[in-house]
Amino acid sequence: MDDDIIGPGVSGISNPDGLRNIDFDVLEIGNGPNIPGYIAVRRDWFSLLNQTDFRTIPFIAGTGVSDSHRVTMESAGYFRSYVGRSGDDPATLDASTFNHNIAAGDLMATTGPFIEFWIDESGGSRAGLGQIIAPSTPEVTLRIRVQATNWLPVEEVRVYANGFLSMTFDSTTSPAVLPGPDNPRAQGRGQVVRFDAEIPVTLAVDTYFVVEAGAKLSPLPTPPDFANMIVPDLVPLGFTNPIFVDLAGDGFDPPGLPVMASVKGSEPLPAFARVQRRDESVWARMRGWGRGALASLRQWGAAVAGDEQEP
Repeated sequence: MDDDIIGPGVSGISNPDGLRNIDFDVLEIGNGPNIPGYIAVRRDWFSLLNQTDFRTIPFIAGTGVSDSHRVTMESAGYFRSYVGRSGDDPATLDASTFNHNIAAGDLMATTGPFIEFWIDESGGSRAGLGQIIAPSTPEVTLRIRVQATNWLPVEEVRVYANGFLSMTFDSTTSPAVLPGPDNPRAQGRGQVVRFDAEIPVTLAVDTYFVVEAGAKLSPLPTPPDFANMIVPDLVPLGFTNPIFVDLAGDGFDPPGLPVMASVKGSEPLPAFARVQRRDESVWARMRGWGRGALASLRQWGAAVAGDEQEP
């Protein structure tokens, strides 16, 4: 919150234009194939998001980059960031619009899995990445769609609520994460969509959601064999920017610190991170059954694969 160019009270010289040291636009969350580094910086990012109030502490968007400074030993393009509402034709790219969309958090970063995420509410409103939605009731629906090329496995889809792991989906859950083709060299498009779900939830407090998809992170993953031949050390992993749910419509009320307490097994989540999954519609259940998913109970708290917590 200070504006000293070196640190609070160190130099006595303020940043130009009245900028505070927290007034930066984006934070590099994913950097190359370094998964432990990603987990550590994501934790820092969540601590900043948990203090975002849009009045005094800005929303800081997350990006992913390959950080490829050399032509050897570094693979360009993993991570990379996909910026929404900016068009697909480089010849018509408007730099101002592109920069605005990055600062607004309308982007998803990934080493392969492509995540689409938005939130709907019963009144017909919809919010996308980096946006705020003020629903007419505490009930909203998370809409998540994950695609991946045939040579990239997707093991899990994870939903974080106010910085805590809230829901985990894999091949055993309902809705289920679907496998890719047995042959990673397959050319067909039939198994590109790995997860496609509508998840109705009821919220008790203002909540932001971040979606992650790809490899399981506990224990730390190793690169899949076929992907590793194409891009050495590549671990499939993608994450979205948050969507903020403002229940009262009076401005997002952040949960604040401390955050990211250790949650393992059946330990309860803090009240501000609890998300109650509602019963799905008959049509949604039929779609889930059609995908070969197993029915799961509506639950509070974290659904974590195995007994190990993330490092």
